[in-house]
Amino acid sequence: MDDNRAAHRILRHVKEQGGCLTALQLAELEKLALAVASEQLMITEHMGLLCRDEAPGGLTFYENLFLDIELLLEQKDSLTPELLHLIEEYQRLKQPFPIGEKCAIPFAWKHDLVLLPAIVADYPSTQDISVMLLTPITPETVPCESYLAGQCQEPCKFHRSHGYVLPAEYTVSYEVLELDSLADQLQNGTHVWYKKKDNGEVWKEAQVIQSMSDSSWRVMNDTGKPYLVELGNIMPIKNLNEKEDKEDEEVENDEEIKNNEEIEKAPNSWGAWQAHTTGFAAKMMKKMGYKEGKGLGIDEQGRVDFVQETAYAQDRRLGLGHTAEKKKNKRKKKAPEEKKEEKEEDTIFGYVNSILAQEKSQQEGAAPKPTSIREAYGVIAKLQSELDKALANWNHARTAYMRNKGTASEGQFLEKFKNAANRAKSLQREMDDLQRYVKQTKEKQDMYKF
Repeated sequence: MDDNRAAHRILRHVKEQGGCLTALQLAELEKLALAVASEQLMITEHMGLLCRDEAPGGLTFYENLFLDIELLLEQKDSLTPELLHLIEEYQRLKQPFPIGEKCAIPFAWKHDLVLLPAIVADYPSTQDISVMLLTPITPETVPCESYLAGQCQEPCKFHRSHGYVLPAEYTVSYEVLELDSLADQLQNGTHVWYKKKDNGEVWKEAQVIQSMSDSSWRVMNDTGKPYLVELGNIMPIKNLNEKEDKEDEEVENDEEIKNNEEIEKAPNSWGAWQAHTTGFAAKMMKKMGYKEGKGLGIDEQGRVDFVQETAYAQDRRLGLGHTAEKKKNKRKKKAPEEKKEEKEEDTIFGYVNSILAQEKSQQEGAAPKPTSIREAYGVIAKLQSELDKALANWNHARTAYMRNKGTASEGQFLEKFKNAANRAKSLQREMDDLQRYVKQTKEKQDMYKF
């Protein structure tokens, strides 16, 4: 079994190294002695997985591509049991990971793609792999213990996982998770998977808030409740999307730095931009006798330097290039009191208000009318408040009169009812007069508008 695992690793190294492998390369990859590496290559070759190429530089081993398994399986009935066993063993070793070995798989979580540890359970086909998640983050991915014990059939009556199936090419090595340096990765603020002691099935998402020791951490989940998690029940979240974003950002930064360096190295001369064009303008000017660095014209009298701009203060500019001193405003300023009086006299509203103030009420005993619309609105507001109270008193008096009608005190309540009604009618008339006054005043003001 150890030879089979070693052969599987060697075959994987051959593919990663471009299709060939030497004993020296294997010794460096596996950290083995050169003699041990050579022996393992020989064993793998004896299994039919590799073929050698003898050269002056030494032995080089390649993957054996001449063994057509599909063609042999078509003649399965005529094959010996030993050959069938060899074919099955070869197929198993050709798989990315042997059954029972740990690996890492991508798993869709919310809007991200995370990397989770798993163990190979089976190969349903030559392209697919079935794994059991070691850190199940959903109830559907929790391994079914009865199925592992051979006591549960499809469909699972416990609603647990009998194997998470995905393309075999998506699996990666377990070492990618870097769980050997777990203590160094679990810093404050790190997003992690964790499971509680009282609930050891589904792993949940949380964030490290405090490192208690090298074997215990305090984490907090979405509910805001902290938990103390021991080593073995916690692992950092490997987000593949964040890794791709960082790589893209690094590529963009490298391209930006490269572009800036090219700009700095570009020649600082006229027409340098034509290095990125066909140079038609430069060719035409050269035919007409132009020399780079010289002025235009027959006598080269044209200027060779750029036009320099001259900045002027904003309050001193009277025109393009004009720098004459700004004239002082000698106009005498009027006093604020004079301005106010002039404004009041000149405005049409002041004139109208002065006329309206001279009008007297034609009704005898009536209160003087307000002198402005603003004052009228103030009086209307007060009258409205008094009218509301009068109407409430009138309603109360009417109720009392109806209750005492036919009794000895009927006349007294009737008198109160009439007084309340007269008071309400009087206030209503005043309200109507003021509203009529406001309407007429506005009409007069409109007449003076030109």
